[in-house]
Amino acid sequence: MENLVRVDLGCGHTKAEGYLGIDRYFFPGVDIVADLNKGIPLEDNSVDIMLCSHSLEHFDNIHLIMEEIYRVCKHKSLIYVLAPYHMETVNLSNFYHKQVFNESSFRFFTSDSATSIDKRDYYNPHAFNWGLGLSDNSQLSINIHTVSMEFFYFPDYIDLSEEEKRNARRSLQNVCDQICYILAVNKSGVPFTSDDTVEFKKIANENEPDIIYQVRKREINHDMGTSILSDIKKWDEKLEEKIDSEIKEVKNRLVELEKKSLFLERKINQMDEIFNSERMDNIKEMEAMKAILHETLLKNNSIASSVLELTKNKEAAVFKTGSQKMFRKEHDLYDVLVSNHLSFLDGVTVQNKYFKKNSILTISNTIPYSGYVEYSLFGVGNKINYFLFSHLGANLFLELVQDGNIVQQMSFSVGHEGMHTWVLEREINGEALLRFRVLDNYSIVRLLEINNRKLVLLSKRSLAAFVTRI
Repeated sequence: MENLVRVDLGCGHTKAEGYLGIDRYFFPGVDIVADLNKGIPLEDNSVDIMLCSHSLEHFDNIHLIMEEIYRVCKHKSLIYVLAPYHMETVNLSNFYHKQVFNESSFRFFTSDSATSIDKRDYYNPHAFNWGLGLSDNSQLSINIHTVSMEFFYFPDYIDLSEEEKRNARRSLQNVCDQICYILAVNKSGVPFTSDDTVEFKKIANENEPDIIYQVRKREINHDMGTSILSDIKKWDEKLEEKIDSEIKEVKNRLVELEKKSLFLERKINQMDEIFNSERMDNIKEMEAMKAILHETLLKNNSIASSVLELTKNKEAAVFKTGSQKMFRKEHDLYDVLVSNHLSFLDGVTVQNKYFKKNSILTISNTIPYSGYVEYSLFGVGNKINYFLFSHLGANLFLELVQDGNIVQQMSFSVGHEGMHTWVLEREINGEALLRFRVLDNYSIVRLLEINNRKLVLLSKRSLAAFVTRI
């Protein structure tokens, strides 16, 4: 695209090639020197592309500078923003940074409820819709549409899946150090369509400033330090070694007990032979001896069974000591449930989009009385199928939410353990939220979950459920 007016706002020493450079200081390459905290010295609707590379975080008033950017940009102009990601220790401690940038920063410069950004990147229980420009009960004078967001990660997180990266960003520091936004100016009064967004992405890719490409292709020093993920791997290796050693010791003990059982069985057989011999004069005495040996054998077999059970438990769980407690392995219930609940398992594996090749089925934590647990649910239909582990008579409350609105609520007393269904008054179509809460302190209820990782810290748990039509 030729003859476009491109502006590098706050360009400093490194003005982008082909851009008009504006800064508060006169550096080589700066075309206009101005106090940008007081405004941008350009005419209305005069700019086609605006670049803000590590400059917006230094402004005194982010709302004022965004109004100025909106004023000088044309309708459908593109804005590239490269900024420090807030949850990184250097960025947190930098007192030169006056503004914060994360997944929700530009939600406050639009009132449009819809967006092409993945809802999982900005989900908040009390802010379902994208646009938050009217959250202060004021009249928003500008409308800036977020086309895309891109994150630049530390080495330990680069190769994770998008879901794992998203969980890490929401929970940890020093996951990524920079964030890039592609924004589009909307002066029409009508929200952009999905076709508009596709076109914006195409134009943005064709005109991407070199600084963004350089950050994306930067050489990451993998020796620059490690994160908690590296520690988890080390802990996991040590725990595996300890578990293997304990299991080996228990199995050796089991072999010894089995040998003793065989010895006692042989003794009983010998006593049977003696009992049947004519040389025994006191039959009652022999009966008493057999009873003692039988009792000893039963006790020994009980010990052997306990050791077998201990072996199974140690293979299924990590020792819960210190910080290692939160990195236990989960036991897969699929083989346990398949004999009596095959139709339910078929529904989960075929219709639940969160069930993957390496997924396992586990029991959830106890549903709380003081709050609720919430799961994402996806499907089309008016009947929800799920699985409960509970004592009879437990009092349970369910709530279904879609698009930020409560669709239906239900409370009931649990009459059986296993598969349950909830028939809805109307169909749901797409993604919804299903919430559970017990209604008293005496009800103990757990759910069947899908777990897509074996380590608890970054595990992704989903409800083992599916939606059908009656």
